[in-house]
Amino acid sequence: MPNSTLRRRSSDAYKDRARAVARAASDRTVSYSSYLQLDKILNAQKPQSSVYGTEAHDEMMFIVVHQCYELWFKLIMHELDEVIHIFMQPAVLEENIAVALRHLQRITEILKVMVDTFAIMETMTPPNFLKFRDYINPASGFQSWQFRLFENRLGLDQSKRVAYQSKKYSEFLPEDVRPLVEGSETEPSLFSCLEKWLERMPFLRNGNWNFVSRMRDQIQEQQDIDQEVVPQELEGELGTALAAKLLKENNALLGMLDPENHEEMVRKGMKRLSFRATMAALMIQLYSEEPVFQLPGTLMDTVVKIDNLFTAWRYRHALMVHRMLGTKIGTGGSSGHDYLRVAADRSRIFGDFFNISSYLIPDEIVPELPEEVRSNLTFAMDRIAGSPPPLV
Repeated sequence: MPNSTLRRRSSDAYKDRARAVARAASDRTVSYSSYLQLDKILNAQKPQSSVYGTEAHDEMMFIVVHQCYELWFKLIMHELDEVIHIFMQPAVLEENIAVALRHLQRITEILKVMVDTFAIMETMTPPNFLKFRDYINPASGFQSWQFRLFENRLGLDQSKRVAYQSKKYSEFLPEDVRPLVEGSETEPSLFSCLEKWLERMPFLRNGNWNFVSRMRDQIQEQQDIDQEVVPQELEGELGTALAAKLLKENNALLGMLDPENHEEMVRKGMKRLSFRATMAALMIQLYSEEPVFQLPGTLMDTVVKIDNLFTAWRYRHALMVHRMLGTKIGTGGSSGHDYLRVAADRSRIFGDFFNISSYLIPDEIVPELPEEVRSNLTFAMDRIAGSPPPLV
């Protein structure tokens, strides 16, 4: 359980803080170096080329960059665990959505740095990599347990993993961390927590309001208008072809709004997000200007950015390996560039969030919210009548 950033307000909480500050003030031994454990960090680079031959200059850079990646993964997990903790709660308050969003935005910034860091690695030429490559075999990024933990915490579908040597990925990890990584496969992930959170959204049905039914009605109305107006405005084969194209698109959209069709696609592995969660995400997108939906909308956009950046990191890694090794086998025994490229293609986690745009319809026919629903989508302060009282 992470050390939660959820607020704890009370005089007792402040007393605890005051006592802790007093204890820290009495300890005068801490310094910049000791606080950051610089002796350990700066002495943690052991170039293998210097052990077995002449030290290769670029190996130091190679080690430091990979150590930085592992430190960034550690911080990402620190942030992600807190987000999962927040969304595991039975009810997620507005203020806690804002807290979770800040953590997720921090992860996006970290991933941007990680992607850009490949520019440092790419200053190394293939011949200079070859000077120390044979000394580090069979060490490989394939053995990074934090990387695998990150995948699982995000919610990677285990059936999408690219198999290597017909073995489970965890068999290549250090034995002492295998239980942790394998256990994370069945623990709550960001994907599963967001799915449950979206499923709990109460605005899909309210009295006579039924979002899905109203969407179907509006699409049917759009379809009728298209079939009437298009042939009038565009005569001949072009008009007939356009009308047929619009009819096909609208029928496909109506099919996507069918819960049975959706769940069948989930069973076949074509979708992951449940129908109710998908409809909630769609409603948030269509009515993103409503106050209550602004934070959830930004949060979903941020999750998509994380998936994009993580995929970009994978692709950048695959391209660098291709440049350094060509078609050779990687140091870990994997098929190098080909393996990494296929893994990147199959490891998208939030594809259903990307696909919400498939359900969007023109603003002109977005169902108008009834007042009883709209009033619940505004902040409380917007509903307070009258002039505010004086402050003093």
